[in-house]
Order: sequence, then C-alpha cells, then structure tokens
Amino acid sequence: MNTKQEILLRKYRDHQSQRTIVKELKVGRRTVRKYLQEFEELRPQHNDFQSALRASLAIHPKYDSSNRTNSKLTDKVIARIESLLEENDRRQGLGLKKQLLKAVDIHECLESEGYSISYSSVCAYLQKKKANRRNEAYIRQQISAGSMTEFDWGEIKLEIDGKLRVIQMAVFTSGFSNHRFAYLFNRQDSIAFQEAHVRYFANVEGVYREVVYDNMRVAVKSFISKTEKEPSEALVNLKAHYGFSHRFCNVRKGNEKGKVERSVEYVRRKSFAGKISFKSLEEANEYLQVELDKINNRRLTEKEESAKELLELERDYLLDHSGGFHCFEREEVRVDKYATVCYKTNRYSVPDHLVGKFITLEVT
Repeated sequence: MNTKQEILLRKYRDHQSQRTIVKELKVGRRTVRKYLQEFEELRPQHNDFQSALRASLAIHPKYDSSNRTNSKLTDKVIARIESLLEENDRRQGLGLKKQLLKAVDIHECLESEGYSISYSSVCAYLQKKKANRRNEAYIRQQISAGSMTEFDWGEIKLEIDGKLRVIQMAVFTSGFSNHRFAYLFNRQDSIAFQEAHVRYFANVEGVYREVVYDNMRVAVKSFISKTEKEPSEALVNLKAHYGFSHRFCNVRKGNEKGKVERSVEYVRRKSFAGKISFKSLEEANEYLQVELDKINNRRLTEKEESAKELLELERDYLLDHSGGFHCFEREEVRVDKYATVCYKTNRYSVPDHLVGKFITLEVT
C-alpha cells in the first residue's frame, strides 16, 4: 500500500514521469501503469484529487497466483516426502511415536539425498496435506449393561512411612454404570496387572464381557501392524480363566476409553487431595476403598441412580465369577557361583547343588 501511495503522489503531486518513478522506486513498469490506470478510472467519480486518492488506496492490490507453481516441489520430491510420511505411519503403528520424522527431519533427509528445496516449501506441502485431511467424526456410544469395562493405570505420589513415593493406581470403570474401582501397587508390572483384575471381578461379583485397554506394555506383547496387536501372556491367562474378550484402543486415541481416562484423574483428586500420608501401602488401600464407596454412592448427573445402584442392576448381565486366579509370572534364571539368583535387582539364595544350572522362578 505504501508503494501504491508513493506512485500516485509522485505522478500527480510531483509530476514525475512513469520512467522516473520506475527508476527511483525500483518497481516494475506494469505495476506503475496498473496503479495509474486504476486511479484514472476512479477520478471522474470524485470531486477532488484527495477523495479519489483515498478511494484508490482503499482498494487493496490483488495478485493472481492461480497459475503459480513451485518449481522445486517436483513430482519426484513429492513422492519422496510421501514415502517418508508412510514410514512415519509404520513407526506409529509399532508404537514408536517418539521416533517420528518431523518437518525439519524430512527437509534434512531431502537435502542429504541431493534434492534442492527449501524448508518452507516442505512445511507448506505438509500443511496443505494436513488441511485436506477430513476431520474425524465422533459418535457417542450407548453401552449396554454388563457388556464392557475399561482399564487404565495412573500415577500418584504419597508419603508412605514418611517417604514420598510414586505409587501406581490401577483403575476400572464400567461403561454402563460408571462404577469405579481402584487399587494401589508398588509397580506397574504383570503381577500387579493380574492382581488388579482379580480384585476387580471379586468386587463387582462378576465378569464383564469385554475389557478395553490402551497400548500398555503389560497388556500388549508386540505390535503386528498399525491396528493389530498381540496380547501379553498375562492378559491371555486372565482371559482363559475368566472368559472375557479384550479390545485395544488405537494409538493416541484415549477417547476410545474416555470413561476410565476421566476416572483416573477423578479418583486421584477426590481420594487423595486431602490426605497423602500413610503408614503403609495397605493402609492407603484401605483408605482408598472407603473413598471409592463414597464416590460410587453419589448420584450421577445424567442419571437418577448412583453408580452403585446401577451396578446392582448390571450384575444380572455379568458373566459368572469363576473364583480367584493365581497371579504369578515365570522367569528362567541361572544360578551364579554364590548359589544366588537375581530377580529385578534383588538376589535370592538357592541350594548350592544348583550352581551353574538354569532354574525357573515362579514369582507371586
């Protein structure tokens, strides 16, 4: 706009020629001619020069970029960018979300392979591709009684026997009744994972037909593809004993088990916002069960009944509870020359006639 104003003032105030204006302002002849012609077309519609000048300046310059192409962003470059994006999708399917290529990495890769393209051109292409992607639609689910429950872990910091420790909290939430159950563990391992299920099914006096998990290590053994995952041995053993099926959420799709995602934060805040000091983990768990009873007895905003009352209705639809499950994991270790074995940084003595042999530990 400043250039346009300067051209008009030099022409009509200082009476400079178009050639002089082009030379001094270092602009194109077409640009000067366009602005002067535009002003001459507006001038008869106004009484004086100033009003015509203001009207001309109110018209913002327009640039025709419809036929403009990026000479550096060739089909070959685009094909290479797409192959790198496909590699990102493959890694994400394998759970390597922290090892994805960013725009700067893609640009560096292209440069290293001899392609001459700017970082801004790469960013513009990725942004355009993102803008053309269809937005995801969400459908609110209607969960039937006894059909599904969700599981997740959450961390909480508590003072146990005077020491501040990070405690793992296993949380279940029923999809139908929103009934919540939680239990505290020292570690987030396979035994704790199994023990949480045993205590939960005993608490609700039945088994849900489906349990929903995210891509946690204790539940997923390996990623076969972006959508297919192999369950862990701990999960397989639980399913064989209780007869429920499982479903894994998609990567970065916490909304697919939104009830338990909310429950982790809610139970942690409602139970431990006021009290964080306990003599032992057992005392903390006893306190948590009392608080959970208060939470489940509250009236739900969207329903007339409480979560505990809805659970009573839901029990008729649960699978039969087949009794307790023996929670353990097996690990093969070798006995060293001191007649000890190492398990999770701790050493345990074994009979000395086993020195040098492999033995199987059953850890409960």
